Amino acid sequence: MNNKYKNTGSCINEPKCIGDIIRHYLNNGEDNFAKAYRNTHLCVDLKTILHTDRSAVAGKNYTGTLVNDDEDHFLFVETLPRPVKRNPRIYVGSFVTITRRDDGTLRPNLRLLNLTQHSNYQQYACHVAHDLIKGFRSLVEKNNNALFPTDTIGW
Repeated sequence: MNNKYKNTGSCINEPKCIGDIIRHYLNNGEDNFAKAYRNTHLCVDLKTILHTDRSAVAGKNYTGTLVNDDEDHFLFVETLPRPVKRNPRIYVGSFVTITRRDDGTLRPNLRLLNLTQHSNYQQYACHVAHDLIKGFRSLVEKNNNALFPTDTIGW
């Protein structure tokens, strides 16, 4: 046994629980053992409140809050995942996708560029321009010209 460990029992030769010895090393910060396991709690009661599973699955990560209720008693509460609020797609073309943001603005997004289908950039740019015009035209027709009047665009 290491000489740094001081026996707290009435007899020096009295056997000690391994948990007491490890806890002594963890609390007193001795050697590299304490550095490696300074945030380790031995033999704890853990209560879990999970929303996705009935009981914790080995190897699965859970997002939540861990609270130390009492000495050697912990409570883990899984947080519900927030639904991801995405910008809805209003128009989906072959070259352009138009989405509406939360503030109501429209945002055209280019789809993935496939250079094998187009021989040059001018041809690709023409297809993108035509797709944008079709997208905005369909938005004007859906909204009964409330989006913007067609006479201001020149269509």
